[in-house]
Amino acid sequence: MKQQNVSHIGTVKKVVERAINDLVNVFQHPDWRNRSWYENDLTCLLFYYLRLRWAKLLSGHDPMYLVRAEFPTRNKYHRRRGRYDLVVLDPYAWPSGGARVPFNTSDDKWLENVKVFAAIEVKLWYNQRYPPNGVTSWSKKDLQKLMDVKNRLDQAYYLNFAQYGVPRSDSKAQQNYQSLRKELTGLCKPPLNALCVPSDNKMQPEGNWISRSDQ
Repeated sequence: MKQQNVSHIGTVKKVVERAINDLVNVFQHPDWRNRSWYENDLTCLLFYYLRLRWAKLLSGHDPMYLVRAEFPTRNKYHRRRGRYDLVVLDPYAWPSGGARVPFNTSDDKWLENVKVFAAIEVKLWYNQRYPPNGVTSWSKKDLQKLMDVKNRLDQAYYLNFAQYGVPRSDSKAQQNYQSLRKELTGLCKPPLNALCVPSDNKMQPEGNWISRSDQ
């Protein structure tokens, strides 16, 4: 890979991680952390922040083509492709004219023309104790898509948000969060980028990331 492209790919990663940080800040903001969140709220906000950060850092590449929702996996599961919540396509692996692949083009043709730089799955957890293997079973499909080497991802992100509508002094909420974090930490290993974010940042002195690709 040319040195120029290495530099720009670093910029693409910066776009993704700054957008994720924007989302974390909104989720944990005192004015909004107790609102009733839905998973789609978080996904839509992240889509917005990816577009916004892209415009600031990579103005020469159109995010309308390169930031995508419900993008197909390369590999198939039970004869069907999975779908990522969001992807950021690699602008430097985009062939001439690739941006104008017709809208009715098959997934196979799309995947011949593009490279996924970052695939993102968003998960929202609520203030409760999950049953044995509950976190594992509810994470299984997301982790399968993100950790499957056949999908040829440069970066994979598993973003977990835990909503707590009670004061942080509530010991049960603390126990539930720590249990969730511990179970997710056991499931998420490098090179997967994974975070576990409580709605109240005072509940988490350890930091948000539980797994990083550069570890």
